[in-house]
Amino acid sequence: MLLRKLRETGPDVIFLIVLVLALIWMGAFLHPHLPSELSFDVKPMPLFSLLLTVAGFSPVFSVIFTFLLVLLVSFLLVNFNTSVFFISERTYLPAFIYILLTGFSLSIRC
Repeated sequence: MLLRKLRETGPDVIFLIVLVLALIWMGAFLHPHLPSELSFDVKPMPLFSLLLTVAGFSPVFSVIFTFLLVLLVSFLLVNFNTSVFFISERTYLPAFIYILLTGFSLSIRC
């Protein structure tokens, strides 16, 4: 049933994917961690240091930015899947699998 739903292209599938992503990330939104707790601030990468200076070490901003980044990558994955692998039918299953995999790694970290 879920596979049949993810093969559709309506707006309800996109809403379902965003809802599942929000439910998986609920723990990160309720208990955000400071970026400096991850010990990447010793010698950060350039984009990470730029985001930390813009956010002012705000844990809520970090979680929201990462949430939006995962959402963007999941939908880019759907477009990549249809354009490169010659799949004539657009399905949102790769986005759903990517969201589940990133959610599991998020639950391990928190």
